[in-house]
Amino acid sequence: MDRKAPLGQGFINSNVLPPDEYEEAAHLHFLTILLPIYIHRFYDAMMILNHARRATDAARSRLENKNIIESERKTRSVIVEHYWYWPHLAGRDAAMTIYHFDIGLRSLLSSIHRCPTVKEMADYEMLKMAYPLFRKYFPDAVHLRNAVGHVAELVQTREHVSQNSVKGKGFAFEQVVGRTLYVTYKGKTITLEISEITLQKLNEVWTIVAHAMQKAIDAAEVKFQEKYPEAHALQQRLNQSS
Repeated sequence: MDRKAPLGQGFINSNVLPPDEYEEAAHLHFLTILLPIYIHRFYDAMMILNHARRATDAARSRLENKNIIESERKTRSVIVEHYWYWPHLAGRDAAMTIYHFDIGLRSLLSSIHRCPTVKEMADYEMLKMAYPLFRKYFPDAVHLRNAVGHVAELVQTREHVSQNSVKGKGFAFEQVVGRTLYVTYKGKTITLEISEITLQKLNEVWTIVAHAMQKAIDAAEVKFQEKYPEAHALQQRLNQSS
């Protein structure tokens, strides 16, 4: 059976690349496959939030029962206390993941210029559409990361707290309300929804990248087949037998 990598995540056949592009193409592949990994990390953060909410909601529901025995009351109270900060951990990780996706996408768009052969084979015009869409969905990705990654620096003096607070509302320290992370940074409130909607937005950006890079992967295979027909035939037989 022919085993194919997921869309956009296959190796670009280096046999059709100039030797001076080998290492850059390998790094470009590494940057590409990191993007869906970041998406999965956001999904993991969302699952942590979901688990914490379910556990605390169930425990609070039992605690409202006046007939609950004391031993169970203590157990349920411990559960509420145990999971109290989990949503905030999920929010912090989700925020950092959005930033990592931002840096990863920008790095990919920069690296492809050092692989002119790959750039020519890829759908570069499509690829260029990915980052503007990301910026549309996540305009505060960098500030979001700074707010959750440098909390101690933002509050080290009263002046710092004032600079990073919102007038009339104060300073928000990694607060997750419902499914939304709230932080304040440089006088502005920044939010991130930790939900399927955000996950869908990330996947939408990734799909653009995947289709653009898949064109390069397919074009490289066609060139390899034309340049090395016997080697290509052997490769196909090996793939089918594995």
